[in-house]
Amino acid sequence: MRENLRFTFTGLMLVLMAASPVRAALPIDGVGDVGACPTRGIIKLKPALVAGGTEATTIKVITKAPKGFEGPCPGATGDGLNVVKAKGKGEGTSATNDCGNLAGTQPNNIVLTVKWKTLPGTPKLNPSTITLTTQTGGASGNLHGTFDVAGTVTAGSFLGNNVTASLETDQALSEVGAACQGKGLKKITFGIKASKADDVIGSGTVTIN
Repeated sequence: MRENLRFTFTGLMLVLMAASPVRAALPIDGVGDVGACPTRGIIKLKPALVAGGTEATTIKVITKAPKGFEGPCPGATGDGLNVVKAKGKGEGTSATNDCGNLAGTQPNNIVLTVKWKTLPGTPKLNPSTITLTTQTGGASGNLHGTFDVAGTVTAGSFLGNNVTASLETDQALSEVGAACQGKGLKKITFGIKASKADDVIGSGTVTIN
């Protein structure tokens, strides 16, 4: 009788275990370095930038990995070795909508939320909050706009890491200048679509370490 009860109890436990839902592991705060990753994206400006503009501007940024790219990125360590893709979204403000703000070193207050995609079978990572603090605008050798930006990871995965980005715009400087003198510059893209002026496409690299 006891043997029967024992087998019955064991069978009941197996049934209950099989019927219980399997809970996915909770995401973790990643540590280590993500490395230097290619990126592409769009920067939306409202109101549009114009020569000598004096209105406050909202800056919205969307970034994602180039088509076909899968990490890890060069220089990755720790949980960064499991990162295959990333996409970011955020915004900031500028005191004026003057096109002159595109050149030289300027303060930056854009805050981005970056979501990570990791290799199958590896821990999912919590998003990172990236706060940018400075930007330096210039010109590339092929006369497209360039931006070097810097900041830090202020929350989530890879907390405390330094963030730097180097961007070359899809727009040639001639196109930017024409927009600033005309109806205004409403957006800047990098790695999205080749310039109509010279058929050159821009690029971007973000380093988190």
